[in-house]
Amino acid sequence: MSWLDSFFQSGYKQIQIAGVPLIGENIVNFVSGVTGVDNPALARTDLTVSGGGGSATITWTEATGATPTVNIAASSSFLGVWCAGVTTSAGTINLPASPTAGQIVFVTDEDGTGVSIGMTIQGNGNNIVAYGAGAASYSFSTATNGYARGATLQLSWIASASVWKVL
Repeated sequence: MSWLDSFFQSGYKQIQIAGVPLIGENIVNFVSGVTGVDNPALARTDLTVSGGGGSATITWTEATGATPTVNIAASSSFLGVWCAGVTTSAGTINLPASPTAGQIVFVTDEDGTGVSIGMTIQGNGNNIVAYGAGAASYSFSTATNGYARGATLQLSWIASASVWKVL
């Protein structure tokens, strides 16, 4: 490139991400999901990248009363069981026999009654793995596994191993 070409060359001299400069190259190529707006006040082009993150909705079912029983269906969405007002004896949460790949179930102890009395989570023919050991059921309780009042438990279906994993 001659001195004359460099004198007349226009375009970007620096690319930044959140104000931090990147190493310069001759071409920047945005494949998809990017929109750009000229920002002459700051002498720059502002780019917005969409996608990637996202959000999820959890569909909650309430477990309440003397001996609550909740049956969780197979679903590609996030499902949750909300324990509140468990009064006299342990309740039961039945996980699906044929879960959907990647299914996640949350169990939360909203008011402290679920873990203090105890909720038994049944694998419904599938093992539940916690701390390296697998069993047909898992106790969401203070006495058995040390859960505190207001705790939340996450169970993820691992299709390759055909087990529920306590996280």
